This record gives sequence, structure tokens and C-alpha cells, in this order.
Amino acid sequence: MNIFNPDFDIAALLIVAIAGLYSRKRCRSTPSIRFYRWLLIGLALSSIFRLLASLVIIVPLDVPMALPRFLFSMHYVAAAASALIFAAYIKIIVNGNEALKSENRSVFLAAVSTLLGCLLLYNMISPTFFDFTEERGYITLPAYSICPLLLTMLIMYGILLAYRARLIIEERTFFSLALASGITMGGIAMETVFPYKYAALLFTAASALSLLLFIEIPDFSGYDAAMQALQKEKAENERISVTTTSFINGMGHEIRTPVTSILGLNEMVLRETTDPNIASYARDIKSSADALLGLLNDILDFSEALSGDMEIKNSEYEFPSLINDLRNLMSLKALDKGLYLVIRPDASIPQIMKGDHVRLKQILVSILSNSVNFTEKGGITLTVSCSRADANHVDLRFDCKDTGAGIRTEDREKVFIPFMKLSGDSEEDGEGSGIGMSYVRNMLLAMGSDIEIQSIYGVGSICSFTLRQEVVSGADITHPAAEESDSRGPARQLYRCKFTAPKARILVVDDAPSTLKVFRELLKQTGIRIDTAASGAEAVGLAAKETYHTIFVDQLMPEMDGIETMQAIRDEENALNIGSPIIAMTAADVQDNGDNYIYSGFNGFLAKPLKPEQLENILIHNLPQELVTLQK
Repeated sequence: MNIFNPDFDIAALLIVAIAGLYSRKRCRSTPSIRFYRWLLIGLALSSIFRLLASLVIIVPLDVPMALPRFLFSMHYVAAAASALIFAAYIKIIVNGNEALKSENRSVFLAAVSTLLGCLLLYNMISPTFFDFTEERGYITLPAYSICPLLLTMLIMYGILLAYRARLIIEERTFFSLALASGITMGGIAMETVFPYKYAALLFTAASALSLLLFIEIPDFSGYDAAMQALQKEKAENERISVTTTSFINGMGHEIRTPVTSILGLNEMVLRETTDPNIASYARDIKSSADALLGLLNDILDFSEALSGDMEIKNSEYEFPSLINDLRNLMSLKALDKGLYLVIRPDASIPQIMKGDHVRLKQILVSILSNSVNFTEKGGITLTVSCSRADANHVDLRFDCKDTGAGIRTEDREKVFIPFMKLSGDSEEDGEGSGIGMSYVRNMLLAMGSDIEIQSIYGVGSICSFTLRQEVVSGADITHPAAEESDSRGPARQLYRCKFTAPKARILVVDDAPSTLKVFRELLKQTGIRIDTAASGAEAVGLAAKETYHTIFVDQLMPEMDGIETMQAIRDEENALNIGSPIIAMTAADVQDNGDNYIYSGFNGFLAKPLKPEQLENILIHNLPQELVTLQK
């Protein structure tokens, strides 16, 4: 019987090509998809060989009939290989069941495939299954039925595997395998009954396409419901995150208020006591309160990092001022432990740069605080060097070296794990939550850098990082901060007030009575007259009757907050305090929010817990100079 129409072969080849391209672009790489692609390759080769054989028959060329016989034999060899891969594909799909893994079955598959391949190759030499006549007619021989029988055995083996695994695979997968097997066997049956139709390849390509659609491509029937559930879960997580952040920030303020009282009143004990035992107790109280405050700051920082609110804000800043602020913040803490603190900035560092100086200060304070906490003897040296990155940028290198406890080699990375207590450390090895260094790394990564730690256990550590900053002013530092700063001294110096101002009058507004008491006690030696108000409304009433040289207003108060109180005082019709400096007092993180208070109209801000030195500096800066007498 003659062959005149290769349309089925072309259609099969197109289907296989489309399935192959789609699986390449859209399906992730898995063991099953790799076997599926090999199946497509086998089907493509089978289609190509039979298409070539058909063309040889159709085109009137003078060629021996051994050529189409060879091509058709190779078509059947590729079809047999495809059947073997199909069985292996099904085995991969159900491979999760250990009971289905059997070397005997693998040997059976290989034996059947090898037998079929050998028979087909033998058909090239001596026609056994099919042949072509000199008149270009295709004839089937008595042994032809062996080919579809062996192919059917391979496919039936795959169906048996799928049936036995029906309880452990998805119902959709089982029916997809059954459908693909049924379509393939239908094509083989049609070709056996009507050999001139050659429909088996088209049917097999269709079954391969069904495998792609129903197994390899994920089921998106529940996509919309799943997306809605995810969006609902995301909204709930965001709500919980906002609530948690608000709670932590609120608790931060509430905790800082009593800590302010503890540290303030304890400062008065340290100033006035002459009993060495009481002084020792007071120093222990101060140390514990400072540790509590450090833990609170770490928790707030960690909460900020988790909430995703950590934003890098670049702005111009003066590097000498940053160094001075750093020295003022850390020198007393080092002195309280009898440690030296040396700051060595390179004189070639540009004076004005652009970067996130707020985060940079937080990073340095955290690293220095960590060094102080874990150092009992000796001290800390911070070195800042500078190298030009290009015409407009410099790389600042910060190296903080301490003579502390050091870190074991195996514990280097553990210091960046939140709440991790290093193995072998005792309670005396230092205080802290273990959050600080994790937060430092997160900030540095957000700023395009990272921290390096070198340490010898029992000797000390060096924490280093490099940060690129934009140069605004190319002038080198011409400021005392460029000089080496070496803070050394006894653990505690006898307190002495920096100034007196008996003719000055200030107003302190805070709803916490303990804060008002601490204010009076801390400024007792200055002679300043202090009026107090427990609410914004009371403060507005006092400001309508009296002119104050400086007004301190707590930011978070019931009924009228700090901003509302400030505006009401300045809008008061008598205008007695329209030009008076108004300072915001806040238990929030002023390193992040300080600029916001200035933008809101305040003349400055004072962080809680109150630090005597900062309080005195603010008053010296804001009180009329003729009322202030500095102490020598």
C-alpha cells in the first residue's frame, strides 16, 4: 500500500516542538521534566525518520528501497526508545514509594527495549516486520505484530506503576498518566489495524502534550483563592508588625521614663554621698541602669530592622562634629570603668561629606559600647583612615581595637546572631543582648559595606569596616577633632557644675513627677529658678504669665503633646515666650528623629534618660550669655 500523505508526521513534529519549547521556557528543572524532554527528543527523532521515509517514497527519486526500510527501522527504534523513556518517566513520577524501586523491573525494561531494537536493526538487513516493494508500496510481514506488542508491553508497565502508586500520588497526576497511556495505546492500535494511516505518532505526541499540561505545568485552578489568602495573610502580618512596632516604641518610652528617674536620682546620690559603700552601691545601680538602657536600645533597633523601616538617608554633615559627638557620648562610659578611649582620625579626611551620618554614628556607638562592655582592663582605640576612591568620593576605614575578652575562632559568626550568648562566656564577660552587632551588620549591608572581626581570645578584638562617602568640601579637617583624643582617668571624678545662672528662669513640662524632680536635683548647684508643669495646658497657663529663658517640653504627653504645647505657647496672645528657646524632651531615638524636632519648630532636643553633661551644655548654649557664669 502506497504512502502519499506525511501530514500526520508533520503535525506530530510540530506538537513535539511546541511542547519542547514551552517546557524549556516555563517549567523549572526537575528530574521528571528532564526525562520528559528526553521523551520529546525520542518522539521528534521518530517523527523525523518517518517523515524522511515518506518523502523518499513520495518524491520520484531513483533510490533503492533499502533506504526507506532503513529510515522506517530507525523510526521504530526511536519509538521503542521513547516507550522506554515514557516508562522511566512514570517511574520518576512515582519514585517516592520505596516499594516501587526494583532492579528486576529495570532489567526487564532494558531487556524488552534491547530486544525490540535488535529486531528492528535486523529488519534493515533482512525484512522481518515490514518492507517496501519496487513499486514503492509498503507491506507488513507476519512478524510485524511483534513491534506494537513490545511497545504496548513497555507502556503497560508504566500504567501498572501508576496504578500501584495511585494512593500515594495526586489524583490529577494518576488520571493524567492514565490518559496519556490510553491515547498512546489507541494510536498503536489504530496503526496496527490500519497500517497505512500512521496515526500512532500523532496520538503519542498528543499524549506527551497532555503530560505537559496536566503534570509538568502547575495546577492554577486555585491560584486566585491562594493569592487572596496570601494577600490576606500579608495584610494581617503587616497589621501585626505595625502593632508590634507601636507597642515596642510605646514601651520604649514608658521604660525610659522610670530609667530617667533612676539614673537622675542615682546621680544625686553619687554627687552628695561621702560614704564609700553607698557610692559603690550607686555605681552598681548606674551600671545596671545603663545595661537596661542599652538592652532597650538594642530591642528598638532590632524591631526597626525586622519591620523593614531601616531607611538610608544621605545628607551633608561635618566629620569633626561627628567625632566630637562620639567622644562626648563614649568617654564617660569608658572612664566609669577606668578604661582609656583613644580616637585617632586621619587629618586628610575631608571636613564636610555627604552620607547617612546618623546611621554611621549609631554603628560606631554600638561597636564602641560593645568594646567597653567586654573590656575590663586597658582600653579602646578607634582609628579612622582615609583613601580617595575617585574625584568625588573617599573611602573611610574605621578600626576599633580593644584589649577585652576576645572571641574564639569558632564563635566569630555567632556574634551576629541575635540573642546569641557565646559558649564559655560567663556573666562577668560583659553585658548586652547580643543584638547590637547583628544590627550593625544589617546597617552596614544596607549602606554597601560589611564588618570584619579579628580577635584573639583573651587578648582583644579589632572590628573594622570601610564606608564610601561623597566629598562636599575638599578641605581637610581643621578642627580639634582631628587631633588624637585620649580620654584617661579614674573611674569617677568628683562632680563639679559647669556653670551657675541664679537669675535665669526655666520651665520644665512633663507628666512624670519623677522627671520634674530629677530636673530640679540635677540643676540644683546652678542656682537656676525652675518652674514645672505636669501637662501642656498647665504649661500654657504659666507661659502666659511669665517669660522663661528656656522651656523644656516632653514630647509624649496625654491631651496635649509636645508639638501642640510648643505651638500653643508661641501662639499665646501675650507673646511673652514667642522668642524663648523650646527644647523637646523625648524617650524616642533622637539619632533618627532629632531632625524632625527641629523641623517641627523646636530649638533643640534632649534625650531621656537625662545626662547631666548634655543638659548643662544645652542650657549654656540657650540661656542668655549675660546670665551664665562658667566655672573654672
